[in-house]
Amino acid sequence: MPTSPAAVRRAEGSWGWAELVRQPAAASGAPPGLFRPQFRRAAFLWVCVTLPVVAVVAVFATTPGRYIVVYALVASGLYTTPALLHTWLAARRAPRPDDVVWWMWLAALVLSYGMGCGMILGVATGVRAGTVAGAAAVAVISLLLMGAVVTMVRSRSGGRAMSVDLVESLMSVIVIVAPLALVFGPRVLDAEAPWYAIPAAIAVPCSVFGVYWAALLYLRLAGDSGAIATIGVALAVLGLINSIGQTAQGITGFALPAVPLLVLQALCMCLLSFIPLYVPDRISPGLDRLPPQDQVRGAWLPAALVLVGLPVLLVTTLALHHTESWATNYSLGVVVVLLVLAALRQLAAVRETRRLYHRLETVNDTRRELLAQVMQHSDDDRHRVAAQLHEQAVSAYASFVSFMQAGGLAASSVAAGRAPMAEASAIVRDGLGRQAESLRRLMLAVQPLQVDRPRSRSLDTTIRAYVDALYGDGGGPLPVVEVDDDLVLDWATETVVLRIVQEAVSNVWRHSRAGRLDVAIGTDGPAVVVRVRDDGAGFDPSAALFESGIGVMRSLAALSEGTVAIDSRPGGGTTVTARLGGPPEPEDGGADGPGPEAPRPILRLVRDGLASSVGEA
Repeated sequence: MPTSPAAVRRAEGSWGWAELVRQPAAASGAPPGLFRPQFRRAAFLWVCVTLPVVAVVAVFATTPGRYIVVYALVASGLYTTPALLHTWLAARRAPRPDDVVWWMWLAALVLSYGMGCGMILGVATGVRAGTVAGAAAVAVISLLLMGAVVTMVRSRSGGRAMSVDLVESLMSVIVIVAPLALVFGPRVLDAEAPWYAIPAAIAVPCSVFGVYWAALLYLRLAGDSGAIATIGVALAVLGLINSIGQTAQGITGFALPAVPLLVLQALCMCLLSFIPLYVPDRISPGLDRLPPQDQVRGAWLPAALVLVGLPVLLVTTLALHHTESWATNYSLGVVVVLLVLAALRQLAAVRETRRLYHRLETVNDTRRELLAQVMQHSDDDRHRVAAQLHEQAVSAYASFVSFMQAGGLAASSVAAGRAPMAEASAIVRDGLGRQAESLRRLMLAVQPLQVDRPRSRSLDTTIRAYVDALYGDGGGPLPVVEVDDDLVLDWATETVVLRIVQEAVSNVWRHSRAGRLDVAIGTDGPAVVVRVRDDGAGFDPSAALFESGIGVMRSLAALSEGTVAIDSRPGGGTTVTARLGGPPEPEDGGADGPGPEAPRPILRLVRDGLASSVGEA
């Protein structure tokens, strides 16, 4: 009887909570994560069942003691208790370096749980914890939660500097909290329940900080693991509203309605427990998925913070400076701090941008090096094929020499009663046949891959790559390359065309300081016409030396029975025109190359019938 994998795991004792809640890797249609969707649905059902209970029990929170008990036991404990379990599982199962995030999250939950137990114990015994102890506990919990979010954002920030994000988040906290502190600060210090109002007030700037970083995480994940980022933003926003409401409750001595505030606290705690349930089973990419140039940040956020925050602070100061003597000095101090932070942010952003563009330069250098290697490899392949063709031609020539030598021995062979010419012809025919077959195979081996685009696009790409590799980031001209789509060149002519263009472009790079470079390759009847034009310094062609590259271009053109014409003058740019094959242009007075010659005899191999024949090209 076959045994199921689950039975095997139970038999081996390896079945545990981690396997029970772990998301199966092969689950179809389910997002990858550490927890099964059924477990998430159960948690959501638990929230739906308990929130009405919190609302009902909150009706009886008519005294400060009852409010604290409902706050800690019902509105918080119903959610932190199960959250301890699945946060511990997430910390154990999360991939590195995200596991550190969830250990910090777990530590914050443990402290929150202990703080709630202390509040209940204080109500039961009548011994209330001091304001300093409560404020310290809230500060530590907030630091752990903020540290967890910052750590998660840091691993997804690509090449961006965390210093810029930290400065911007501090600016956002100051811009939002400074007017609130100006209005409500004295009331918090003079609250009827300062032991409750002051710790809640400390959570306000921490919540603003959390809103900024949760939004940052949402933007940098950009759809990957979006659920956890969305819940994080919702938690940060509700946490900010909740901390403001709880501060107001402490200021008024628990005179505000208890039901909405306790339900709001329950919503915050259920979101706090939900976030670990959506931990992905792999590190989701952040800005690392983008090239360096797309990671450069804008400068609109700090500008918007200052432009919006300073007028609000100014209006608040003008409204309170008659009743609060310290308001003016306080606002001036806030403005100075914002200006200093803006300057620090600008310096850090400049360093970050330079670092990102240095990465981009490194990528470009690597790309150019690869292009240069590809082009060099292509040239090497051409040279190897040319060498192979030369070897085949030498072998054919040797066969003809043997044939002629055999013909010289014909008289003595006739006396011996043999047919030497027929025998020699057969030997030469077989040798040339082998050479022809070898050349045919070589032709098949080096033929280009079949592609959907025109063959001429390979010339365009090669020329552009050469210009890019030549100029690099030196501010060279952007080449305009035009190649006739119907142009199909044989291997030898294409090689000559590329080498002439390379020589001409190299001359432009070395001498002309051109701002424009045009390369055109087309046909004129039976001839292939190559033109390279620039708007650079120009020169006197009659005074040019062989080393300038003109002689090299003319030698290359001569291989295809072509000519090279140079049209240039000092200050007027240069145009190099190469005409390969066909008669030269009659009006091209600058052409200097071999003219048309009489057709020369060539040998044509005949596989069947005669061994060889001599004809006109």
